[in-house]
Amino acid sequence: MTGPSVKPEDGVTWYSGAHTHGPACATAAGAATIYRIYFAPVDGEIGQTREHQIVASPSSPSASAPA
Repeated sequence: MTGPSVKPEDGVTWYSGAHTHGPACATAAGAATIYRIYFAPVDGEIGQTREHQIVASPSSPSASAPA
């Protein structure tokens, strides 16, 4: 996600209008992006939500370590 206000429930269609490297990379690997948002197992559930997101960088101030 590009910022704290963007959540997985916002989907992927907005990526086409974002002009930064993150959405550009996500669009280039579209199938992987769709899998990561909608189908990846996160905390025992399928897909990401506002409450259940993949933590790629545990040192990030906004990231919470998995229980």
